[in-house]
Amino acid sequence: MMDFVYKTENVLSLVCTLITAEFAKAFDTVDHTTAVQCLLVLGVRTSLNPWACSFMTDRRQKVQYQRISYLWSCTGNYSILGPIVFLALINSALQERIHHWKYVDVMNVAQMWTLQLPCTLQQTLKDLVVWVEEHKMKLNSKKCKVLHVTHMRYPPVLPALFMDQNILEVHSTVQVLEVIIQDNLRWDNQVDHMLMSANRKLFFSRCLKKFGVCDSELVSFYKHYVRLVLEYAVTVWHSSLSNDQTKKLECIKKQVCKITLGQRYSGYPDTLCILGLCTLSERRTWLCLDLNLTLGIGYPLPGRRLLVTIQKTQIPRCWTERYRRSPIPYMCKLLNNNGF
Repeated sequence: MMDFVYKTENVLSLVCTLITAEFAKAFDTVDHTTAVQCLLVLGVRTSLNPWACSFMTDRRQKVQYQRISYLWSCTGNYSILGPIVFLALINSALQERIHHWKYVDVMNVAQMWTLQLPCTLQQTLKDLVVWVEEHKMKLNSKKCKVLHVTHMRYPPVLPALFMDQNILEVHSTVQVLEVIIQDNLRWDNQVDHMLMSANRKLFFSRCLKKFGVCDSELVSFYKHYVRLVLEYAVTVWHSSLSNDQTKKLECIKKQVCKITLGQRYSGYPDTLCILGLCTLSERRTWLCLDLNLTLGIGYPLPGRRLLVTIQKTQIPRCWTERYRRSPIPYMCKLLNNNGF
């Protein structure tokens, strides 16, 4: 999805409109008959129908808090089969139409348009509302947001979009799977959000140090509790970070080193060698390369043989520096530079 949005950087006359739509109480309002019909359309064996129906019939969930029990019905969203059934249900939405991306109960729709080819997302929203009504679901129009991305010097008049007779609000930032996307395609808000979360977690690291926890345990706490926040969706934003943002993230690592060693701290590079760590920038680069290898370059996919080739990965044509630093061109260049 981000590569589609970043392509507006390559052609300055383009406008990319992104809509984030969210279903209201997605798992709790699923019609079981409709869900089973969607499974049949996808080609699920008819012998599994009784099993799926039995799974979704008369299912109850019980929660006890302060000796008070709460009991309500559900669709099995806390089981393995629940999300699978829901994915089968929304699979038929907006098929063979405009670019869209589905993440369980969230659906994102995007379109590139110009003055000569106007935006047609309003018709797409009407079709989505019709599909939702046919499948007995409901969209949460209050959580549906619009983001316009353009780098035109004189941008055109942006169209107003409606859903269920409610105008959708246009925002300068939208949040997709906990990643904050800005209309200028920079990552200031995302970095600030990660820094705020990491600083909160460093408080517990200082408390552990006061209680005399050893260095190895503090490093383990950092790896499993603090570093995860600084590496969430790293492949999306790492290549587009500015030098200032990189330094801000690295300051968290320096604080961890100072907390761990205390008065024994003698400099950032030396401390990394003592604790057996690397810089966050080096680790982010390694994570991006590891993801590429996991997707099929270095590891065989199921049912395929591992092929070794000396042919380099083709890098998409980049007309601007910002698109050249976007995730897909960066990863292709990263593979070629490392001999894959």
